[in-house]
Amino acid sequence: MIKSKLEQNTNRVISGYVSTKDLSKRYIEIYFEDTFLRRVPAHLNRKFNVIDSDILGFWFAIHPSLVKLIPENTILKVKDADGRPLPIAKTALISPIGSATDEGAALLELLAKGHLVDKWGALKIPFSAESEKRERYAEEMRRTIDFFDRRGLVAFPHYGTLLGLVREGKFIDHDDDVDLSIAIYDSSLIKIVDKYYDIVESLIDEGHRVDLIETGQIHFREKGSTGPLLDIFLTWGTNEFEFNTYFGVVGNLSSPLSFKDAELEGQKVKIPTLAEEVVELTFGPNWKTPDSSFVWQGQAHLTEVMTKIKKIGRPRLDSIIERLKVAN
Repeated sequence: MIKSKLEQNTNRVISGYVSTKDLSKRYIEIYFEDTFLRRVPAHLNRKFNVIDSDILGFWFAIHPSLVKLIPENTILKVKDADGRPLPIAKTALISPIGSATDEGAALLELLAKGHLVDKWGALKIPFSAESEKRERYAEEMRRTIDFFDRRGLVAFPHYGTLLGLVREGKFIDHDDDVDLSIAIYDSSLIKIVDKYYDIVESLIDEGHRVDLIETGQIHFREKGSTGPLLDIFLTWGTNEFEFNTYFGVVGNLSSPLSFKDAELEGQKVKIPTLAEEVVELTFGPNWKTPDSSFVWQGQAHLTEVMTKIKKIGRPRLDSIIERLKVAN
């Protein structure tokens, strides 16, 4: 019988697998001494010599900034859903981490102030821990929405930002950034990519801050602004019902994409008329239940759809990157 195992617990990665038929117990929890750091869902397919769909892997990277706050020679505790230490595989790689000399005092102080360990394994300042941050992001969101509106484009809240608006009427307290999308529709995916990069190149030409992430995502800040960078994603469809968004939404709406007025953090925004459908496509059927340790899991055919748009966009992405290298 295959049992849950810990395979790595090092200064870079905590990984292993969970074997359970109970959907509510498909996760592990990471602790520093007795202090909770992060819940990590087990959602990765694993291939063993037996056919068992109830064996799922987990993988969590530890960011160097967090390692610096952990005391020297610390081995983080990994527990299963019942609070028991996860059994260690015979071939497991286990090594102590940490470089702090204050016995973890700085880390514990930050956690007590509301800081959280995010999905990248780094400490983040959520909106709940810093009211000024919430205001800065709301103002930058409004500024960015107005910026794209002047170009005839609707920049609408998406991912966690839309989830917070629909579910709670505000930014999610444990979130720490703002996500917006712009939509491009055409029967040709090649034309969608060209239109997207026409927009991106015009932003670069005008001197705005544009960090290229991938075909379908940029970090953006308007020229002259001192606010935070926002994530801008591409939403697209090759027919009017399709709703795909880089990096992880694939599906169809019950009617063509349209928008309605809404308010978020005191700022006027436009959101999809079928906002709840968009949220469910993005986060799954349990989106109404808050989960600060949520790890997004892709829908069927996600890899195929995202690989296709990245393949089409790669030549132009590489061209722009080379152009920026020369300019700098």
